Amino acid sequence: MYRLRILNIIVAILFSAVTLIAQETAPLPGPPKSGQIPPVHDKKLANGLTVAAGERHTIPLVTVQLLVKSAASDEDIAHAGLADMTASLLTKGTRTRNATQIAEAIEALGGSISSGAGWNTSTVSVTITPEGPELVLNGAVYELQQFHFHALSEHAVHGHRGAMEQHAVFKNLKDGTMAVVGVIYELGPKSHFLDRLINAGLPQKSGDETHSGHSIDLADGLTDTAAYYTYAGSLTTPPCSETVTWFVLKHPATLSKAQFEAFNHILGNNFRPLQARNGRVVRSTAGHDHDD
Repeated sequence: MYRLRILNIIVAILFSAVTLIAQETAPLPGPPKSGQIPPVHDKKLANGLTVAAGERHTIPLVTVQLLVKSAASDEDIAHAGLADMTASLLTKGTRTRNATQIAEAIEALGGSISSGAGWNTSTVSVTITPEGPELVLNGAVYELQQFHFHALSEHAVHGHRGAMEQHAVFKNLKDGTMAVVGVIYELGPKSHFLDRLINAGLPQKSGDETHSGHSIDLADGLTDTAAYYTYAGSLTTPPCSETVTWFVLKHPATLSKAQFEAFNHILGNNFRPLQARNGRVVRSTAGHDHDD
């Protein structure tokens, strides 16, 4: 019995020693993993900001980060920590929204927001998980319902109407109000976006339906979304409900004569006549005049 107990103790000690040795020995490194960094495209905006964009469609996230070249390295000893404190206050409120409203707007997108300062740059970062095409207006989320076309355009800029106009219709599912983004088309070089629609198969006439396995990205059919005219108006088709906030992009798109004929054959002249302003105020993003 004693011999058996001694043997058990010896085995336990040996096992502990083997375990201890195994824990102290570092594992061999595995084969290196290759990283794939998506191509980054730079564009300098008219206001001097440089936008760098990289796309990786396998990750269902959208991250936007603003970097300012002013941070801790610009501080003297008397102001140490000022950059980080200032940057952290960016999420605590602005002239138009308090901290709660900012948090609610980000939460409505299922996202997160953060700000801070490092040694070389101060940053504000927003990450969201896109569930579908959406438009956020004053903190309210509008979901894409459909997009369609009118020939001629239903808006005139400096008294001039375009050959065609595209409307992307978004709806606030909570209160039923609408937001419509309009793109005016002029005759010129062909549109690759419209080409994809034509190749996917257009219906024979207005009101018909066609089904296609082609993927269409509405963003490809928009011009500069940072430059637009906006006003409170109505739908341009019955019942013409006055529950719409309009955003008409200032920069027109172009389509070829053949593309126009392909759409006009289906649409006909389905535009609404120009309406009087009736006291409506048309606002514009900076740098352009207001117009009808």
